Amino acid sequence: MPSTAANEFICAIDYRAHAKVMDHRGEWAEMLSTIMGLDHFMIVRNGIHVVDKVEDKESLIRTVLGFKRLSISVRDVARPEDFQQLTSAATRNC
Repeated sequence: MPSTAANEFICAIDYRAHAKVMDHRGEWAEMLSTIMGLDHFMIVRNGIHVVDKVEDKESLIRTVLGFKRLSISVRDVARPEDFQQLTSAATRNC
């Protein structure tokens, strides 16, 4: 099903596998949720999903922190600067 979003920005950062992501998933999920101002997080297999809505497919903001990658996807942003602020906050604190 094609996206109905007016725009979408995606940032993905790959890094060497990091065991601390697995060891501290709960703490990192809460931290990312607080930093990004998002209400919901889920620990899914080897990673963390932080979203603005429980229904993940309808989320306008979605952050995934995994064993080897951090990705942030934002749909329907009013200004590109909003996306830059979110990614900056997430990467500065991870």
